[in-house]
Order: sequence, then C-alpha cells, then structure tokens
Amino acid sequence: MADEKNQNQKVEQTPAPLSTMIGKGNFIAREGEEFEKIYKIIALEINDIEEFKLDKLFIPSAESPNDGFGQFIFLQDKKYCEAFDKWLKKYLFFDNEPVTFDMIKQHKWTLDDVGRFLRMLTRVSG
Repeated sequence: MADEKNQNQKVEQTPAPLSTMIGKGNFIAREGEEFEKIYKIIALEINDIEEFKLDKLFIPSAESPNDGFGQFIFLQDKKYCEAFDKWLKKYLFFDNEPVTFDMIKQHKWTLDDVGRFLRMLTRVSG
C-alpha cells in the first residue's frame, strides 16, 4: 500500500536558478592553503569561442600528470600572458572586480591554479 501511495504522488520540481543555467560558480585558488582566495567565475560565452581558440592557451586535461607544463611554457611569452589577462578580466571576478594577471601574481597563484581556471572556464555549465 505504501509503495502504491508513493507512486501516485506527484513530485514538484522547481526550475534551476538562472545563475546555474548560465554557468556561474566559485573558483578557489590555493585551496586549503594560507593564500586561499575564492573568485566568481562565469562560463565562456559561445560568441567568444573562436577568439578564445585563436589565443591558443593551453588547457590541460584533469588527468594530466604534467598539468602545469603547458602553463609554464605559455606564461613565459608576453603574447600569451596578454591573452590570458584578457580572459581573466572578462570571466573571473574577485570582490566584484575583474581579475587581472597582476592580481593573480599578488594572490600567489600556482601553475595548477592557472590550469584549473582554464579547465573550469571551458566546462562551467548549468
């Protein structure tokens, strides 16, 4: 009888909030460490995909044992640093202010933080 009663009950589903659907979330750099900072990240817009691709920033896979190597290479080149700064400013915020390349240096980001940001930027979704 109890199973029959449960089957007949309608489950009310509430829609996901817009912030979930458009892909906003938290990004944590230096998690669990003295320098830990929490940022707001938004998902890469479809309109920006072509430009993002042309900047050729290295995005490591989550399983890559050499996660930081690509960042090590591109962060030595001024052109890539400027491109990376552009995407930080557009999609990552700290205290409601756009994040800059200089800011992540002040916040003592690691190469792992850079890779995780790029992965999350291209994967955040609702």
